[in-house]
Amino acid sequence: MRVQNCELLEQVISEEGANLKGGVVLTKLKSLELIGLPRLGSFCLGNCNFEFTSLEDVIVMACPYMMTFSGGEVSTPKLHKVKLSGDDEDEGCWECGLNPTIQLLFTKKGIYLLKRFPFVFHFL
Repeated sequence: MRVQNCELLEQVISEEGANLKGGVVLTKLKSLELIGLPRLGSFCLGNCNFEFTSLEDVIVMACPYMMTFSGGEVSTPKLHKVKLSGDDEDEGCWECGLNPTIQLLFTKKGIYLLKRFPFVFHFL
């Protein structure tokens, strides 16, 4: 599944009006690409639990505000890295799960920006 170039999208799945109390199980999704989503903060902002039994590839590219994947628990038994591009040379990143990995990548982006543009943060 690819979600790309949606400038106003803040989350992919919303709990509003849906009965997601038991969580969401996606058995056939093997690939997830989130690309060019400047306002995306999370795949799901709520406390919904997700189980992706077949998910093997995740690319998160140009999503500067994505701080976490979901507020709930996320199970991805076949996923072992999150890539920042579609390049074969991109080795990806992994930190004990999808949520911690997205959080680590967000933190690294902030540290990079602080080092690259310290004068901007000086005035905040």
